[in-house]
Amino acid sequence: SPLSSALVASVSVFILNEYSFMLLALCCTGLSVGCFIFCTRLKSENVCKQTESLPATRAFFFEKRIVAPAVVSFLFSFSWGGLVAFFPLYAIKCGVTNPGWFFTATAVVLILARLTGGKILDSWRKETVLPIVILTSTASLLLLIFSSSLPMFILVGMLWGIGGGFLPPVSMAYAL
Repeated sequence: SPLSSALVASVSVFILNEYSFMLLALCCTGLSVGCFIFCTRLKSENVCKQTESLPATRAFFFEKRIVAPAVVSFLFSFSWGGLVAFFPLYAIKCGVTNPGWFFTATAVVLILARLTGGKILDSWRKETVLPIVILTSTASLLLLIFSSSLPMFILVGMLWGIGGGFLPPVSMAYAL
């Protein structure tokens, strides 16, 4: 997902600016059809049935220990959704012709953060990493308020990418 975001954000805005929304929609439709075709070609491996059942846990559907990381992930994703929905309009209003560079910067840093996230979590406690991640993401949003140029938007995207890259492994560590 981050890799596709890194590659497609700038290209999509380029297609939209140089051609039309119709062409962009047709490209996305073609990619969706291609995804469907590849999906129908997937084969599953034969897996041996487990002869002994696992012990039942206290809760099948809901485990109260995951509420906190789930809420953190939800709120983080919610703020990302708001940013994604309105950032391109804001960037264009500020004179940036291709807001996709913001998303590319975010995705590249997100990928790098995910690649190093496991090693950092192995050496740092999740209780230390999570507040740093949230503060970095919050700082990126505060910086966005005062940003009006492409370099500043790229910096904001990079800071946000740190949060987006480290939050899933930290949340999983909490949940597990």
